[in-house]
Amino acid sequence: MMNFLKTELGSSPVIVEGVFAVPAARVFEAWTDSDEITQWFGASPNSMIRAEIDLRVGGAWRFIFDETEEKTVCLEGEYIEVSPNNKLVFSWVHVVKLASGDKTATETSKVTLNFEEMGESTKVTLTHEGITSEDGLRGVGSGWENTFASFKSIITKTK
Repeated sequence: MMNFLKTELGSSPVIVEGVFAVPAARVFEAWTDSDEITQWFGASPNSMIRAEIDLRVGGAWRFIFDETEEKTVCLEGEYIEVSPNNKLVFSWVHVVKLASGDKTATETSKVTLNFEEMGESTKVTLTHEGITSEDGLRGVGSGWENTFASFKSIITKTK
């Protein structure tokens, strides 16, 4: 059951929403702290090996999920807009680098996160646009659904 995905799986853009029982500053911190984001971001909790975050406009981010002698699998991009406790906008590319030096990457897409304080809670609205393949849209839609579910389970424990 999809609790957070607000658009039909496979449609564009992918829109995901959730309300979390913590203030916006706490939500923003969880999305931008490299140690914290590794605990909940991805298909399941603690599925990321490490995160590298340079939180500024033009700063790069990189989330590494698999790193072996043969290959590295990661998500990476650049921050386009950083408005603490309000909004994050960043580019998004899924990259696989092989030991041979070969690299495959998806086309660049864009993620916009809005944090809206609602009393003691925060509504997070994520829009992921620029994905053109239906398989990509389905994968990203279910991926964000799982990520938001993990986020909810972690963030409410760490108030």
